[in-house]
Amino acid sequence: MLLKVQVGLMQKLQILKRNVGEFVNNERGDMVGTIGWMAVTAVILVLVYTLIKNWLPDFVGGITDKMDSISQPMDNQ
Repeated sequence: MLLKVQVGLMQKLQILKRNVGEFVNNERGDMVGTIGWMAVTAVILVLVYTLIKNWLPDFVGGITDKMDSISQPMDNQ
């Protein structure tokens, strides 16, 4: 039983290696593709920078403000 599973996994691994190899070999590395990936990377970096620069401080500030309001004593009337 275990041998059958191992043989099946090895066959699937070989098929996967062959398919990935065909995909990698078909890539030509042309200039347009390279520039396209550079543009995608630049957009992702700008998005991450914007999130860190603008959203994160406001988010942390909101949490600390809520914690401050919770920790203040309530007036007993």
